[in-house]
Amino acid sequence: MTACLAQEGFHSPKQATPFSRQSVVELMRRLGVHHPRRRRRPPLRDHEWWLSDLERVLGVANSTLPQWRQRGRLQVRWQDQSQRWVAWADEAELQRLKQRCALPPGATSHHMWLAAQRSPLNVSPDATTVSSQQRSYGMSHESNKKCLDDSIVVDTSTRPFNG
Repeated sequence: MTACLAQEGFHSPKQATPFSRQSVVELMRRLGVHHPRRRRRPPLRDHEWWLSDLERVLGVANSTLPQWRQRGRLQVRWQDQSQRWVAWADEAELQRLKQRCALPPGATSHHMWLAAQRSPLNVSPDATTVSSQQRSYGMSHESNKKCLDDSIVVDTSTRPFNG
């Protein structure tokens, strides 16, 4: 459209330069002229959603679903014809996503952190265990070792480990 205006000799009102795409869009908006229709989207399979449509249904910002996609929290596939991501969500998945949207920011990370705290500790095979009696009486000369609880001792010396 900008090329047609330039060819006809029209220029922007503020400058003697041709219209830009943005100025044409703004002029059309002000005049109430609608954009030409975009390309039709290819049909989707059952329970598939364009991300923009799913964002509207869930009421989330347009950055949320791409983040979930990158983190593996949203089932998606790349659609070659449209060059866009397509999400899969049946009724159960929609309910799960709506519940996730209802959580306050950071709640999921907090739940993941809590789950990690409940998991068993990974203890190094080089860790030294001693009884309470050994810790009380036999370790006074080992000032580089600190007691964390009744059975685990951690070596905090600065010398490198020569295993």
